Formats: sequence, structure tokens, C-alpha cells
Amino acid sequence: MSAPSDQSRIAVVLNRPIYGRNVGMCARAMANMGLDRLIVIGARGELDVDAKQGAAHAQEVLANAVLYSTLEEFSAAEGEGVRIALSGKDARLKESEDLVAVLQLATSEPEHRIHSPRTRIYLMFGPEDDGLSAEEMEICHFVCRLPTFG
Repeated sequence: MSAPSDQSRIAVVLNRPIYGRNVGMCARAMANMGLDRLIVIGARGELDVDAKQGAAHAQEVLANAVLYSTLEEFSAAEGEGVRIALSGKDARLKESEDLVAVLQLATSEPEHRIHSPRTRIYLMFGPEDDGLSAEEMEICHFVCRLPTFG
């Protein structure tokens, strides 16, 4: 079995998204960056017309999204990989790191599992209103700040 490409080893994980349109817009942003592996856990609504409109030209990314009901189901099905929790809410994070610094360190140091080209990388996002919970962040290997504006 060959190693996945750099883009295919990265999955964007939306945990408990509220708005279908935002899932679609995430798919569109992923397609623009050459990513195609979208995972949706416990969506609160249908991925219907709003999601498809938000996806625009990224219908394939949206159509191929892997859906799980719970975080436990995701963990059991996906197995090993490096999970990176992303949040713009620094006040909630006990210890957060800069995403670029984490990726540079983790991909250059052989002792880190992310160094292997076979290791999947999961970029984990929480719901739009309040992000990942502290419990959800605990299953992640890294917790990183994602600067937001406005």
C-alpha cells in the first residue's frame, strides 16, 4: 500500500456543525486548497440544498464527505492519526500552540508520528457557536490557535 499524498492525508473534521451552508463553504475552501477529505460528525441539520449552494464548485468534496454520528464512531472507524484541535478562542484553551509551528516541528522531527507520510492528519473544528469542548480537545494530540478576525 502506498503512502497517501500530502493533500489526501489531511482531513478536515467538522464536529457537530450547525449550518449546512457552512459545511458546503468548508468544502469549497478545501477544494480551493487542493484538499478533498471532509469528515462530518453529528451534523445538527441536513446536508441539503444549503450545503450544496455553499459548496458551489466543490460538489464532489461535499458528496464524498464521510459522515459519523458521534466522535466515538469517528475514532473507532478512522483509527490512528494525528488530531489537531483548532480554535479561535484562546481564552478557552489552557495551552494552545501556533498551528504553523506545530506542523513544522511535527513534520520535521522523526520522533513525531506526523513525520510519517502514511500518518493521517485530522484538523478538528467544533460547532460554529462555541467550538470544541474541553472534553473534545482532550482526544487531540495538539491544540492550536487559529486566529480569527472580527
